[in-house]
Amino acid sequence: MAAVIPTNPASWLKLNGKVAVVTGAGSGIGRAICQSLAASGCAVVAADYNGDSVKETSSLIANTHSKAICFPCKTDVTDSADVEKLFKRAEEMSQDLFNAPPSILVNSAGITRDGWIGNLTPGEFDDVINVNLKGSWLTSRQFSLPDRSSYFKSTPTSGSIINISSIVAVHGNLGQSNYAASKAGVLGLTRALSKELARSNIRVNAILPGFINTPMSAAVPDKVKNSMVSRIAMGRFGETEDIANLAGFLASERSGYMTGCEIECDGNISM
Repeated sequence: MAAVIPTNPASWLKLNGKVAVVTGAGSGIGRAICQSLAASGCAVVAADYNGDSVKETSSLIANTHSKAICFPCKTDVTDSADVEKLFKRAEEMSQDLFNAPPSILVNSAGITRDGWIGNLTPGEFDDVINVNLKGSWLTSRQFSLPDRSSYFKSTPTSGSIINISSIVAVHGNLGQSNYAASKAGVLGLTRALSKELARSNIRVNAILPGFINTPMSAAVPDKVKNSMVSRIAMGRFGETEDIANLAGFLASERSGYMTGCEIECDGNISM
């Protein structure tokens, strides 16, 4: 029998009636994921430390998809009280809309503080670990508290946590000892939570982007970019949509038997 190719990807993903919390939603990969999920019928709570940028994300979605729902929320993912407030807001919105808790979490918040180890300060190390790793742990903890996770035990619909790690977590990178350590920690978090939360019908997977065209990569000198591109089999940087499309799949029940997976999306790079 010939495969049936969906003509409407939004319908194929079946994200209508779901609420997603996306961190790092003010730009780059996080913004693209918000746009992709909203286009697929998912209501989105877009969180970012930069309140103005996350409002812009919400406006872009509203201007592109008139029926889309996206609520901006200024959030410091390193602050447990702030993260709790974020999830209370998401819970209220989700209950009002669908009488269910948020069922998708995308941990995309991330920063860099690059430099050779002798030049990095302990504060720069702490900043990166706190945002990239601790922030992902704090949001995952709120998402999977018993009063929320019990819902997924009683329904065929699973919860989905999607952690944005990095190819650097596997291969390392010059001048990024703090960033590589933080993203490797995200993989460890993914592996542990995928085992721990499976009994609660919550899936936990990680995406490992390669070099993607984002505001973060725009700051990289052209000489360094050219060197990076020469090591990518596909001969180009990826686009934020490449990661967003993969996140949409992992958010949906189309990936319902996938947990603990670490998916590289890097154009086949040789580090």
